[in-house]
Amino acid sequence: MKMIRYTLTALILLGFVVGGQFTPELYADYKEAVQKYNQGQYVEAAAAFRAEVEAFPNWWFVQYYLGKCNLKLKKYDQALIEYNKAKGLAKADQEVFATGYDIAQVYYKQKKLSAALDELQAVEGAAKADAEKKSLYNLMGNIYYGQKKYGEAVPVLEQSAAVAPDDSGLAFKIGYSYYNLGEYAKAYETLSKAARLDSKSTNARYWLGVTALTLGRTTSDKAKKRDWYNKAVEQGEALVRLKPGDATYTSLIGQAYLGAKDYDKAIAQFQRALESDPGDCQNQHNLANAYLGKKDWTQAESAFRKVIQCKPGDASVYNSLGFIYEQVSKNFARQAEKDASKYTQAISQGEKALENYQKSLQKKSSSAVSSSIARVEGNIAIYAENMATDAENRRIARENAQAEEYNEALVDEFGNEVLEAGEELPDPDEE
Repeated sequence: MKMIRYTLTALILLGFVVGGQFTPELYADYKEAVQKYNQGQYVEAAAAFRAEVEAFPNWWFVQYYLGKCNLKLKKYDQALIEYNKAKGLAKADQEVFATGYDIAQVYYKQKKLSAALDELQAVEGAAKADAEKKSLYNLMGNIYYGQKKYGEAVPVLEQSAAVAPDDSGLAFKIGYSYYNLGEYAKAYETLSKAARLDSKSTNARYWLGVTALTLGRTTSDKAKKRDWYNKAVEQGEALVRLKPGDATYTSLIGQAYLGAKDYDKAIAQFQRALESDPGDCQNQHNLANAYLGKKDWTQAESAFRKVIQCKPGDASVYNSLGFIYEQVSKNFARQAEKDASKYTQAISQGEKALENYQKSLQKKSSSAVSSSIARVEGNIAIYAENMATDAENRRIARENAQAEEYNEALVDEFGNEVLEAGEELPDPDEE
């Protein structure tokens, strides 16, 4: 809380008392008003400052603090009335800035953000001291930041940070704004500063890890990709040390391992996250993707079936299931080259793939999914044709085998009189 410390001599020398006789009794009343305000007794302070305003209607200081008492009491409409009266009395830059800034605060609390910005811009020229500039640009930046106008937030927050370079909260807001603007390198640099300034800030470390994860996902350089994922893991592990068992931070580590294609480590982290929060659908989805990357089709299918329960409308889940069944179908088709009976399973799994791809397409139009459907339909047709060919070949083989058996039986019965295949029969009239 900002304390008021004006002595009688200082008040008179500064010219705060205008339009009235400042007697020792009134000074005592003034001291009491100040004391009540400093003690947080805003109702009593407001009454005391009101008495001072009535005695000295042209004294900016008491009129201003009457507005502050109403601000503290959350009587915003009354605060605006008192502040606007003080605004008319303000002469020095310090008075002009303090009054305008507090009016902006009232508008900010009333969520009248445009009015708050107008007020701040009007008194920007009166902000001379570093503390005033920091307050001005911080509030202005917070308004843009709260509106998610990150492009407008960054320059004013940076002006605030210029006079408060060691403020970790400001560094975080600037870094987070850069992240939302898609300027990930700048975001990483500024969030790194925020984490250095406050090593226990979970917000700064988490978004620093997320930024590293995003940089890993968006770079095509394999060495840089691995480096960014390692940095994401470092932040995730630091967060887990600060807050053991937190599923969000454990998941961050898992996502970094997943991006690095270290699937076993990713699976372990997602399983740990789900132990902490079994109902977290996104971590279940992450776990399913890790099994998918590992090509563990059985576990992946089971995991994606669980994801459907919490994301029934997610087209990507059905697309993933379609892909799993398609791969299993192809595996059976490869086995069918040696054991044609596997074509039945290849077709069955292909039909499951087709069913899930079609569900995905129903939920979200996609040319890639349409191509997958056409590909699976073509494969099923090939497998069916191969199966039919195999059946025909087996039929012919059976008939040949039966014919061979028949010939062998004739030989056994008639001996050498049985003709070899293709030999002409004798003419019975010639005998």
